[in-house]
Amino acid sequence: MEWLLLALGGWCALFSWNAFWPPRRPPAVAAALFFAGWLTIEVAFHHLIWQAVAVGLLVMGGGLGRWPGWVGLGLAGLAWSGLWVCVVWSGRTRATLDRALTEGLGVDPGPRPSPRPRPRDADGVRADQDAPLRAVELLVPWPLRPRDVERLVDIPYREVDGRVLTLDVIRARPKAGEALAGEALAGEAPVRGAPVLLWVHGGGWTISDKRYEGGPLMHHLARQGWICVTANYRLSPRATFPEPLLDIKHALRWIREEGSGYGADPDFVVVAGGSAGAHLASLLALTAGEPAYQPGFEQLDTSVRACVSIYGIYDLVDEPGDVVRNGMRRLLERSFLKVRYSEAPEVYAEASPLHRIHRRAPPFLMLHGDRDSLAPVEGARRFFAALRQGSDAPSCYAELRGAQHAFEVFPSLRAAHVVRGIARFLERLH
Repeated sequence: MEWLLLALGGWCALFSWNAFWPPRRPPAVAAALFFAGWLTIEVAFHHLIWQAVAVGLLVMGGGLGRWPGWVGLGLAGLAWSGLWVCVVWSGRTRATLDRALTEGLGVDPGPRPSPRPRPRDADGVRADQDAPLRAVELLVPWPLRPRDVERLVDIPYREVDGRVLTLDVIRARPKAGEALAGEALAGEAPVRGAPVLLWVHGGGWTISDKRYEGGPLMHHLARQGWICVTANYRLSPRATFPEPLLDIKHALRWIREEGSGYGADPDFVVVAGGSAGAHLASLLALTAGEPAYQPGFEQLDTSVRACVSIYGIYDLVDEPGDVVRNGMRRLLERSFLKVRYSEAPEVYAEASPLHRIHRRAPPFLMLHGDRDSLAPVEGARRFFAALRQGSDAPSCYAELRGAQHAFEVFPSLRAAHVVRGIARFLERLH
């Protein structure tokens, strides 16, 4: 029993160590240990509970009879100290976001009354972007769609390369006798169309799906009266840049042309994404109206009101070498861009948000974790500095202490604060 306690304590200590100091090299090791660090940090409280129960059972079973058990108990105590620090850092996310929004927007980003009717929650009380954190957001570590939110799935928006690309619409579930945005009840004026969030999923441009990301944010915004759209796009290695970007532009085209039928205001669209989705969302925001990226609908307005970019990759040229050290250059050369940097550096520049910044860029809200081992935080810092210098629009940057990659994918204390901070940013712009 003593040796089991030692093994458990050592296991717990290693997970906590990886949460604080995740390796970036070699790339294969960094990718594998990312998952361990990510799941440790974002559900640290859950780890505290199960580890304490497991250690308690071993102690009750005689695990402290000899020195290995005492050493294991000491290691477990160190691991718990690290987990508690993760919980504290997660709890400070709101203050970090409020500070970033105040500095970027120049005003207090707190809630303010909205003229747009909001959906009501299950108790008949209107939802609020700063409502108290719900237990389901903290205790259940996977996204659960609220009962007052509906998801319309697999709506076709483009056919290309023999494949039909589809999108989902997430919105407040209409109640009996209540009109959707853009619709009207008998004898009444139409309700004003709802603002739209276009979410772009990540996955290194090669994997994932519209079903797997952005759930906490889209559910929260839908309860605020927003219409959220998330679209699949062609993935590498079959797809080569700019094909994924063209697909996302077509999803924006669908919102402009068909969104009003789903209650959307096609004139107020923001784009958001995480990781590779943040890269594509940033490019969409920075390439509005470029004919090369909207063939067949060159005259359509493809501008967005804002971009929310979460743990993104912004510089594929990568002069400082962050991407090269992180092993991403090989992925770019073999799958996404399919050309060596030495042969076509201009392709890498065209695909880099950092090299597409201009004065008319929309407002950005950037969020990045300082423990990110997949998308180095240094790249986010450089992109934000370039935005502040090269764009006339206000931009906000929140660097979240103790956060790994993908910190808002599933419900957690940090994710709950993040989605509310994003909502405050978007409501202020709206």
